[in-house]
Amino acid sequence: MKKRVLAGVACAMFISSVGLAAPVINLEKGESLVGYTWSRLDFEGDKENFNGLFLQSAVGDKFILGIDYLKGSGIDFKETDIYGQYKFDQNARLILGNRQYKIGGYDENKLLYGIAANTQLAENTLGYASLLRDSLETDWKVGVAYEFAANTSLDLNYRYRDIDDGDSIKGFGLGLNYKF
Repeated sequence: MKKRVLAGVACAMFISSVGLAAPVINLEKGESLVGYTWSRLDFEGDKENFNGLFLQSAVGDKFILGIDYLKGSGIDFKETDIYGQYKFDQNARLILGNRQYKIGGYDENKLLYGIAANTQLAENTLGYASLLRDSLETDWKVGVAYEFAANTSLDLNYRYRDIDDGDSIKGFGLGLNYKF
């Protein structure tokens, strides 16, 4: 039984690619951001595709609530993050939430915490970075979001997840986002 649980955790770490998939885009009170993400990740030479959906809403001047859902292609895997973000600066946030890993019959919840920030790189172009942590991994992400139409942006990012057992997961992701 213990080996199956450890194998489940290892597999979940391999396929969990986009916790907090949403890019770090500024939201003001009453605004929401919805989006789709696609990622291709590499874990020791194995590559896998992932699809995700997310929704964030600014429920106050400094507080954002969000939910991200991720599903592996061809794998019985689901990851759900439910979180709050506190904007301590217009361009910086503290993050606290729950990450649920589900694969096959394995189901585990982990406390997720971290920090994220963004900066204007050029007109209609926002750069961002985040650092997230739970008891199984440390997750770094950097990206660029380009607003190509009113309230609609494309996102290109690179993510590196350092799993506490010494393995790593890395790869690129693409996203389409709409703010309303």
